[in-house]
Amino acid sequence: MQPEETSTSQWVEAGDAYLSRKFTDVELIYSSRTGRTVLYRATRLGKYFVLKALRRELAEDTFCRCALQKEFDLGYRLQHPYIVQTFGMEDVPGVGLCIVLEWVEGHTLRQWLETARPSRRERFRVVEEICEALEYLHAQGVVHRDLKPENVMVTSNGGFVKLIDFGCSDADSYKVLKGPAGTRRYAAPELFGAEVVPDGRADLYSLGVMLGEMNRPWWKASWRMVRVGRKCRRAERVRRYASAREVREALCSRVGTVLAVVCLACILSASWVWLGGRRMETVHDRMSSRAVVKDTVYVGRRDTVVRHQADTIYVQGTLDQSENPVAFLSIIP
Repeated sequence: MQPEETSTSQWVEAGDAYLSRKFTDVELIYSSRTGRTVLYRATRLGKYFVLKALRRELAEDTFCRCALQKEFDLGYRLQHPYIVQTFGMEDVPGVGLCIVLEWVEGHTLRQWLETARPSRRERFRVVEEICEALEYLHAQGVVHRDLKPENVMVTSNGGFVKLIDFGCSDADSYKVLKGPAGTRRYAAPELFGAEVVPDGRADLYSLGVMLGEMNRPWWKASWRMVRVGRKCRRAERVRRYASAREVREALCSRVGTVLAVVCLACILSASWVWLGGRRMETVHDRMSSRAVVKDTVYVGRRDTVVRHQADTIYVQGTLDQSENPVAFLSIIP
């Protein structure tokens, strides 16, 4: 009998290995109630894909088709590990004209915060990855304009970030679809103004709002994240960070934390010295009201002098406050 080959790699169960170049098993996974798009999950060549298409009633709308085309053009040129990959744009039977996107197995950032309850270190790591994605995005001349927890995915395998949904994105090379866009809660003030052209700092404002939501509960909050989030959320964009790189460096820097610890230590030391001085003054005041001489104990009070010697106690007169009790006692026979 031949010994069993334990080092040979093989499939335990081959199953159905048929690979189709057409999209199969198409199922609806999301339909926007207020937006213009729907999402399907489909299979092709043994892999999952996301098909982003227009709602059926908007399939022939010129404006919506133009917006879908712009989203594809912007997403197709982005190649980054923290940004969802765009593979192409096709007309799929039963779906219509759609963008073919990478399938991301995971949860939205909001779901991840609620269910995973990540530690402070994990939250910092996720924010740093978002900053890296924004840094690359802005280097390509693209502004996301709709950054929010629902548009950030956290993968189930590894917990990595994937930035998704470029439906509101814009770039300087485009002349069309330049109007206000975004989600009110996360949108920078300049996104809804007609005089200012938004740049990457608009995404930093949205990131600042997200930092406030990620830095909870309060007893686990990071003061560093609070400080960085406040600067990101400033209404005047010239007072915000200039780039996502600056935000990431501010989050990684411990200079502010060290300064805060040093200041706190100085305050505590000064308080300790002040309290020690007050205590010494109190002890000095108490000692001033007592005079101790060998073989005799004298106790001076405001109104009475008491001398205790051997088994006899002598009480003599009343002292004036201006007199020295020790000197007075020294002349007592």
